[in-house]
Amino acid sequence: MPLTPADVQEPKAADKPSAVFRRDQRYLQDLLLARPDTFQAADRARVEALGEQYLAAGEGGMVCLCRSILDVDRRRVAHVEADRHFLNGVIAGALDPLQDGLFDRMEPMFAAYADEPGMTALLNQAARTFGDAVQAAATELVARLEAEGITPPGRSPMEPKSSCLLSK
Repeated sequence: MPLTPADVQEPKAADKPSAVFRRDQRYLQDLLLARPDTFQAADRARVEALGEQYLAAGEGGMVCLCRSILDVDRRRVAHVEADRHFLNGVIAGALDPLQDGLFDRMEPMFAAYADEPGMTALLNQAARTFGDAVQAAATELVARLEAEGITPPGRSPMEPKSSCLLSK
C-alpha cells in the first residue's frame, strides 16, 4: 500500500509521545537495525499490526518505519528463496556444478545460513553434488591422460595405473 501525504503527517507539537509510543518506536528501530535473518514470523505480525494501528492514528513516521521493516523482510525472503532455488538446481543437475562461479556463489552461503538448519542441509547436499562432480571430472581426466600414455600429475611413471590418487 503506497504512502499518501496524509500518512506522513508528523504528530502535533502539543501531542507528547506516550510511553507505549516510545516503546513501540524503540522496538521498531531495534528491528530495523538488527540482522534481517533474526526477524521472525511473530515480529512480522506485530509490525503489520503496529503499522495498521499507527496508520489509523495518523502517525506517518511510525507507518513509514513499519513499512521499511516489512520491505527489508520481503527482500530477505526473496533472496533466501532465490538461494534455495539455485541450490535445488545444483542438486537436481539443472546447473552444471563445474561452471565458473558456482562454488564462489555457494561459499558465502555457508556463513549466511549457518543458523538455519534447513538451508544448511541444502547447502551440504549441493556441496556434496559439487564434490562428486569434481571427483568425476578428475577421474575422467586421469583416465584420458592414461589412455594417451601421459602420466597424470602427482603420480610416478613407475606406479601401476590402478593406484591413481584420484580413484575411489
